[in-house]
Amino acid sequence: MHLFHLLRAIYLHLPAHFGTAFYPVEYCYRFVRCLRLDMWSVNGEERASCLPLSAVVAIPREEKSHLVGLMFAGPTRERHLGRVWSWKIGKVAKEAGVDHSLVVTTVEKPQYKSKTKRGWLVIPNWVRGEIKVPLERKQRSTAVQSDLKKIRDHKLEFEVTRDPRQIESFYREMHVPYMTNVYGDAALIEPYEHLKDELQKCELLLVKKEGECISGVLLAFPDGGARLWLLGVRNGDRGYLKMGAIAAIYHFGLSYLHERGYSNVDLGWSRPFLKDGALRYKRKLGMQITDAHSRGMAVQVVSLDDATRSFLENNPFIVHDEEGLGGAVFVDDEAPVTQADLQRMEKDYLQPGLARIILYSMSKRGPFMRRRHPQPIPTQDQ
Repeated sequence: MHLFHLLRAIYLHLPAHFGTAFYPVEYCYRFVRCLRLDMWSVNGEERASCLPLSAVVAIPREEKSHLVGLMFAGPTRERHLGRVWSWKIGKVAKEAGVDHSLVVTTVEKPQYKSKTKRGWLVIPNWVRGEIKVPLERKQRSTAVQSDLKKIRDHKLEFEVTRDPRQIESFYREMHVPYMTNVYGDAALIEPYEHLKDELQKCELLLVKKEGECISGVLLAFPDGGARLWLLGVRNGDRGYLKMGAIAAIYHFGLSYLHERGYSNVDLGWSRPFLKDGALRYKRKLGMQITDAHSRGMAVQVVSLDDATRSFLENNPFIVHDEEGLGGAVFVDDEAPVTQADLQRMEKDYLQPGLARIILYSMSKRGPFMRRRHPQPIPTQDQ
């Protein structure tokens, strides 16, 4: 067994008070490990424009699968360039004769500042958020009202249990199929054996239709708080999604936890892309971003060709900069940005927890990118 997996297996089975003592060791190991990375050349048609796009990617498998899915339409041509030191990525790509317009590499938090100063865009792998309960009436947008109507129309109900057999059944018949069907190779699924001890501390909320359990969520209670943790839909069936199976998880889960006396609920981790479905859904509920993962992706624009411009324009994302977390939005340098455009961007992308929208103007004449409006866009409360 690989040394890392052996040590991780030992770590996961340690009692909590022993595991905490190993956090500094684990963090240092992760930091050193991200300095030497598996490097890939990926080529294909950019998803929106169908123009040829080439990127050099040195990030973990799940993040790579997700990013490649955003960047490319259809099959890609991938070439493994070996395991290389992070500071040699450009040199290795050049020596291998790889023509590329983007470089994406893994970074840990201590590297964020130096990468940002050198012009890289630093994207956290995940962002975390919480919501106040009960939901205020102004938080109930048209989309949320539509979800509630689905729940009523399909007569969805819920029950809560701590039965270990039902929890294991939920994991195997709902969580794993749902994650696999929705996220494919990019799904992050922890083995049941690694989660078993934590699952025993959870409650399971099951959504039912006519007595049949169709979806569910594990409710965790870390450090006196409440969290919607692992979600699932029976067999990953999209028919249940159309009935409002996921919306019911949030509606019933938040209501139940409010009745239990909680005023804030952790909604867990979300991908940092501002058009991501899960992030957008949590945003419409009123989630505030409270944290970002300590590991991220650093993106370097090598050549701002039409395919790269299309990818950036169509995939705004959350970035770390000197003022914290912000929403990076990319626009054509030759296109005027009106106040109405700024208000639309605020409506679509700015959410509590982000310091501001950062507008990047892209020009073929160079420099490739510059900030056009770095000032915060005023919110409706200002």
